Amino acid sequence: MPWIFVVCFCLFIAAFWPATALAYIDPGTGSILIQGIIAAIAAIGVALKLYWHRFIAFFRRKSTQTAPPESVQEKAGSGKGRPGP
Repeated sequence: MPWIFVVCFCLFIAAFWPATALAYIDPGTGSILIQGIIAAIAAIGVALKLYWHRFIAFFRRKSTQTAPPESVQEKAGSGKGRPGP
C-alpha cells in the first residue's frame, strides 16, 4: 500500500510544480468568467423560486400526530353523498 502514497505524491508534485506558462489571458476571458458567475447566481435564484416550498418543507419539523383535514371529517359526519330512499 505505501506505493499508492508514493504515486499520489508524485502526481501531486507534477500537477502543482510551478512552471512558466507563456500564456495570455485576454479581457474576453475575464468577461466570460464574470458572465458565468452571474449566470450561476441567476440559475440558483430560479431553482430556489421553483422549489421554495419543497426547500422549506425539507427543513421543517413534522408533527408526530396527524389529524385528517376538517373537510374530510365534515363530509363523513354530514351524511352527504349517500343515495336517498
